[in-house]
Amino acid sequence: WIRRQADRYKVSMKNNPIARGVNIKDALGRLPGVSSRNGLSINGISGTTVYVNGRKLSSEKELDAIPAALVKNVEVVFVSGSAHDARSRGVILITLDNPDDRGGYGTIANDLRVRPRYGIGGESVNSVVNYKYDKWNVYNYVDYDYFKTLLDYAIDSYYPESFSRIDMRTRGRGHSHGLSDNLGIVYEITPRHNLGANFNLSLDRSDSEESSLSY
Repeated sequence: WIRRQADRYKVSMKNNPIARGVNIKDALGRLPGVSSRNGLSINGISGTTVYVNGRKLSSEKELDAIPAALVKNVEVVFVSGSAHDARSRGVILITLDNPDDRGGYGTIANDLRVRPRYGIGGESVNSVVNYKYDKWNVYNYVDYDYFKTLLDYAIDSYYPESFSRIDMRTRGRGHSHGLSDNLGIVYEITPRHNLGANFNLSLDRSDSEESSLSY
């Protein structure tokens, strides 16, 4: 499954045991020299740049929505060159399976965060769609995030000079919502030449309130 060169290696993911039942981010963490804990890194060096079908990712979170079984191959480049972001410390190139003509595939993933005392603390929903029609290919990634701010703390102060005491109780509640969309459209001019465009949309809204009581 692995073909090695001096500065990189390429892994075929088709029928590869490491791709079974996991998303591509988890599968990357099983490759030689690659770690997916606390962000992707190659040989212990962080700052890895990731491309999916030639498109540079703005967030590694997108990898959570791509099943490894839908990936054709992965190329790990130890040191980036002029063909990629020269500021990065290594590059990972991910190539997805080509959908059948006039067909495609899609995925959806959900992550729910629950805190025993406060209930639902947040939720994340993301989806990937890859569709092909004749020479057109459309790739779309959508992510929605909801986060609940829950804040409860107490400060007790004692002043021996005046034999006084002040107790303060603070309570905070808030909500934040975020929606992002990344749409890529590619037209195949020839089997070796493509013309593409990428569109990004990001919306955020938050509200919060905090109250304190001293006595």
